[in-house]
Amino acid sequence: MYTYPQDNVKFFDENGKLIGISHKFIKILNERLKKYNINIEYKSTHSKNLSEILSALEKDEIQIFIGLAKNEERLEKFKFTNYPLWSVQLALLAKKENNDTENFHNKNIGVISNSKTEELSKIYFKDAKFVKFDGVSKALESLLKGKIDFLSYNSFLLGYYQSIYYDSLKLINIRNEKYRQYIAFSKNVDDKVVNIFDNVLKELFKSKEFEKLFDGYYGIIPGNIVELVTVDWPPYEYYENGKWQGIDYEILNLALNEMGLKLVTYKYPWSRCLQLMKSKSSDIVLTLIKTEDRKQYLYFTEIPISHGKDVYFFLKGNPNRNIAGYIKGYAYPKEFFKSPYKKVPVDSDERGMIFLSQKRIDLFITNLYVGLFYANKYNMDVEYSKTIKEQEYYVGFSKTYFGKFLSEQITKLLERFRKDGTYKKVYEKYNLQWEE
Repeated sequence: MYTYPQDNVKFFDENGKLIGISHKFIKILNERLKKYNINIEYKSTHSKNLSEILSALEKDEIQIFIGLAKNEERLEKFKFTNYPLWSVQLALLAKKENNDTENFHNKNIGVISNSKTEELSKIYFKDAKFVKFDGVSKALESLLKGKIDFLSYNSFLLGYYQSIYYDSLKLINIRNEKYRQYIAFSKNVDDKVVNIFDNVLKELFKSKEFEKLFDGYYGIIPGNIVELVTVDWPPYEYYENGKWQGIDYEILNLALNEMGLKLVTYKYPWSRCLQLMKSKSSDIVLTLIKTEDRKQYLYFTEIPISHGKDVYFFLKGNPNRNIAGYIKGYAYPKEFFKSPYKKVPVDSDERGMIFLSQKRIDLFITNLYVGLFYANKYNMDVEYSKTIKEQEYYVGFSKTYFGKFLSEQITKLLERFRKDGTYKKVYEKYNLQWEE
């Protein structure tokens, strides 16, 4: 299978030596593809710009390219692996003396033609003027000469060039959509071959050598890393004794491990979690109710990961029933919002139960298991109402190509875990009974 090297640091270092991360991937893939009698070769070691490479791939002049982002147009022209090689984000380079780095109105931003970052730049910098370049070297030259105000490209490549021109340029990281780059194939490549590459990547993800490929690189996240944003919501997911745990967390982690993926978890307030998912900055959010609003910006597993019951908690001995605490952003039953209580938002379930113990609120609506966990933790003497509503909890995924793939694969694994005893074992660990 033939390929071309691209004219940037993914393939070449600053001295023109063919040593970049895409080149390293070709070498390690070739080792693992020997048993399938597949080999990746350079048709020429002379660099090509992205437009030239995509044209060659479309014409079947080459059959494979290492490190291409997906979009709708490309999916019509090429085939791709399901597993990504790495992920990056949109970033900017500017001259160090440029202090106006928040106002982009009528600013000249250099973009690379036919790149994913050209597409994203037009979304994030709507008021700017865009100057197209065939390759990053010409764009960089224009930036250094002051002909453009900014250069927009991915965080990996710009981080590399900023390190070379440290005295002249500064990197501006932008918290925005994280996008992944894959192995792309010409349409003439057999689907069985594409599947072989996916299986090889999955095996590679599980190996110790995979993350070593990324040593020394900045602004690039290995393709086996999946980022979860969540809150403490015991016993479903919570951080304790220096590690994340919980019934839903463990089930999800087992599923991702089966896929060769590694879970990295971040804790935020719930509203922040949802915002990060909307912006596609993170990959997964756990234990949430599927609503029509959330379907607009999330993919979901087809079956729930768990179930629960919404109840009101009361402090024994407190007869008042006037002020109800709740978490802003949670999907509560309609009955709660129709209730006559004065409603007071709090920032977490734990804080809500603490407020209840302090009689700052008279009742708190939460999941039965969650409320009992915190009541036990703070030695609270509580009682709770009959079930307001039984809930189904799902895993949510960012609306990206990889998010869709994850939702489909994890649904299959949840179905298997229900049948093979995995759920039962995890629930028993937390002294809970698993019910289908």
